[in-house]
Amino acid sequence: MIPLTTLYVRSLAGRRRTLALLVLALVPGILAIVATATGAYDDADRFTARLVERILLPVVAALVTVVLGASVIGESRDDGTVVYVVATPLSRLTIVAAAWLATLLTAIVLLLPSALVVVIVPGAAGFDGVRATVAALILACACYAAVSVVASLVLRHPVLACVLYVVLWEGSVASFAASASKLSIAAYAKVVAAGGLAQAERLNVPDVSGAVAVMFLLAVCVAAGPLAAAALRRAEIP
Repeated sequence: MIPLTTLYVRSLAGRRRTLALLVLALVPGILAIVATATGAYDDADRFTARLVERILLPVVAALVTVVLGASVIGESRDDGTVVYVVATPLSRLTIVAAAWLATLLTAIVLLLPSALVVVIVPGAAGFDGVRATVAALILACACYAAVSVVASLVLRHPVLACVLYVVLWEGSVASFAASASKLSIAAYAKVVAAGGLAQAERLNVPDVSGAVAVMFLLAVCVAAGPLAAAALRRAEIP
């Protein structure tokens, strides 16, 4: 699986789209640096929490990861290279697992530097804030990667569909409707992040503990594997 994962990572890294995603991933960090340098906030804890809860997790991390995940297998189907992958002795589950892992690793490389800037530069989060934010970021990216890999195998235009999902659901409906947040990846990731952010708002997030939120996010990842493998078996390979 490692060679296939490496192949997928190289494929993602070599696309122009990934450069645009890197620019997007840097936005939260740039905002943190500019706001800190200009003294644009009164409470560093509150500023950091809002940046993590309102921009980093539900918008930037979501968009970066779903675009990567929706294209890692989807575009290989379009250009025909997936034929050579499915012709190998690797199981379908191994193939989708490699695609998921490549998506997750690439997303973390793009997003982690900016996330660290967000929680370190304002100077108020401390070690607990860094730990909780990084954990929430990794879990959110893992879920978004899993969902988008499945989408790439069942939808005709997976990148567009995943972007609309983030914009309309994660970034809008689930951010403002308490009932909808129970079906939101970002909402559970916010619960995890809130465990280390002193001024986390916990608005419109599920009323669960951090441990339950972690288990939910892990369950999404685990459930997506067999679904993606089954979809790949049924997929029309050119």
